[in-house]
Amino acid sequence: MTILIKKGILTDGVSEMGAAKDILIEDGYIAEKGAEISQSADYTIDADGCLVLPGLIDFHTHVFEGGSDFGFNPDLVLSTGVTALVDMGTSGSGNFEAFHRAVSARTMETAAFLNISAMGQMGTGLNENLDPCLVNEGRIEELFQENPDFLLGIKVRISKAIAGKWGTEPLKKALEMGERLEKPVCVHVTDPCVDMDEVAAMLRKGDILCHMYHGKGSTILKEGRVSQAVWEARRRGVIFDAANGRTNFDFSVAEPAIKEGFVPHIISTDMTKATVNQGSLVRNLPYIMSKYLSLGMGLPEIVKAASYTPAVCMGRADRLGSLEIGKEGSITIVKRKSGDFIFSDAAGNKRHGGEMLIPLMTIRRGLVLFDNNELDRE
Repeated sequence: MTILIKKGILTDGVSEMGAAKDILIEDGYIAEKGAEISQSADYTIDADGCLVLPGLIDFHTHVFEGGSDFGFNPDLVLSTGVTALVDMGTSGSGNFEAFHRAVSARTMETAAFLNISAMGQMGTGLNENLDPCLVNEGRIEELFQENPDFLLGIKVRISKAIAGKWGTEPLKKALEMGERLEKPVCVHVTDPCVDMDEVAAMLRKGDILCHMYHGKGSTILKEGRVSQAVWEARRRGVIFDAANGRTNFDFSVAEPAIKEGFVPHIISTDMTKATVNQGSLVRNLPYIMSKYLSLGMGLPEIVKAASYTPAVCMGRADRLGSLEIGKEGSITIVKRKSGDFIFSDAAGNKRHGGEMLIPLMTIRRGLVLFDNNELDRE
């Protein structure tokens, strides 16, 4: 099958920065780009004035439907332009197999981080047991050996209410396992049990600090500016993920940090069953991307943070995350709608933005999986 997308504004933050071009998808891969492609196709889509982006990747979600209060059906976000996602530690070694069976039955391309706790993240009021003595190291090693392409790394949460008396010991255990497995660790840092500078200093190149703009307890800011220890972690190669969530984003942290140039490597939602496609806190990935437009980030930079960089961190940049010829034909078409749009944070603060990214079509591996009927398709 061939799909020809005409006159779209190609943007991926890597090879395409906003030029109007045609793009041809053939047998599931990007075959050609140019000012005007005359080749006939099975489907021709008129994307004049619309943004043509690489298929969006939501790097932080919770999709263990039926196994966690947080979990939702990942296919629900195909209509938002997301073509791949990562479950960030909803399952642990004790329930991973049930989780893997659940997501393998879905259309959405999914990968995962394994929680350091065997029980994973069960839901509100059921925080994981982070006693380092209960970490099933042998089973964790087996799961990574058995699922080398699916399991990307280790997840740990070190909030005061979760880590409790264990402090940074669960993080140390996760980092130890990460070293042994040669995998990154993603650490949830909202209301951390120690100063953020200490957390930042512990992380290695490729590890992920998520909820970078949370506003509870110790944050990335010291006296209104991003701390030197946090900047040093970034220079060292630590990845910073916005991972918005309901309780993990505060304008009072994000605005001064972004003004200083401390922008996310990754823009993700931290979406759960309670927030999927609803509300003004999370809603969906294009909604969160639109918030960063209102915060002053440039569109190519935002698109890269929601496609290419997640693809790199997934080890899938050879086929995902850009609009380069030869890459997989996974493409999201959106329009930039002008208006007055409201964005909220965990503290109840609101900000107004002038643009919203509206998903029009989702194409994955050369197949149209969502079409809102606004684009002419012949």
